[in-house]
Amino acid sequence: MKPDKRIKRGIQIAILSFTLVSIVLLVLTIDKRTFENLERFNPELFLLIVVIWFLYRFADGVGISLIARLLGHRISSIKGFEVVLVGLFLSAVTPFQVSGIPMQIYLLHEEGMDFGRATAVMMARGVIYYLIMIPLMPFIFVTLGISSNFIVKLLLGYLVLTGSTAVALYILFVRRPDVLLKLVPSRWQKVKSFLFTELRNLQEGIKVLLDARDISGTILVFLVYMISVLLLASIAPLTLYGMGFNPHPLKAASALILMYSSLLYTPTPGGVGIAETVATALYSNICPKYAIGVFVILLRLFTFYIGAILGGITFFRKSLYIVPEYCDLPSD
Repeated sequence: MKPDKRIKRGIQIAILSFTLVSIVLLVLTIDKRTFENLERFNPELFLLIVVIWFLYRFADGVGISLIARLLGHRISSIKGFEVVLVGLFLSAVTPFQVSGIPMQIYLLHEEGMDFGRATAVMMARGVIYYLIMIPLMPFIFVTLGISSNFIVKLLLGYLVLTGSTAVALYILFVRRPDVLLKLVPSRWQKVKSFLFTELRNLQEGIKVLLDARDISGTILVFLVYMISVLLLASIAPLTLYGMGFNPHPLKAASALILMYSSLLYTPTPGGVGIAETVATALYSNICPKYAIGVFVILLRLFTFYIGAILGGITFFRKSLYIVPEYCDLPSD
């Protein structure tokens, strides 16, 4: 079977968009010093960054496996890693990253979880990330200088807006599933029945997570995601070191954490264009102008596009573009 046309179009748009954005960045920042700087590159350090990226994303997969175990489901860390990669790929080719989480939930369902509990796993993953990152924000804002940096203020506002909206919607649909059910046309009774069952499963899954008495398992989940966040944060300063610069490591790491946590939901596929613009603004006082275009391109490759490419390979290898019949919505 051929891949869904929307996926193919999304891939084409993502590649074209990143290429155009990269060209614009280079045109605006490149000069003769850029080429001189290439001689200072450290390829061995870039290989280390790839290894760190793998550990960062694999830790995410381990975290998904551990959360599922708290719900009584045994899912391997390799499967958790595949779930992470496929989510990255679909986030890169769909606006607002709308296809990533549904497909991740479907992959967990394939491992024997009902859709409601699979949704609870992905919700818990997102909540844990925010519970780790939000306490870091005061330190990050002091390090970057929130009072004098407009882009930091803007990202703070966007983070509060998207975070509060996501939490409000989760609470609404979990506490009041009837609100969601009212949005489904009455003639779609099978869909209503399916949503009602899975929302109940979601409620049960969240209750199990909140009532989990496996304290050591819960602590382990948080430790794994803390390690994941630290590995992510290290990529920015290491990239600058690999380019031959000696940056302020805390500033470089803080800017990346702020960018990552603020741009989880963006209107462009994979945040292309927006992420590069934000990164350029955040690192304008950390990286020299003549090198910032190259730096931002490398940073996006290391933190996002490597995963998206591997996720695409996993996606097509598993023929995930073939939608199961029972997932099809009824037609009018």
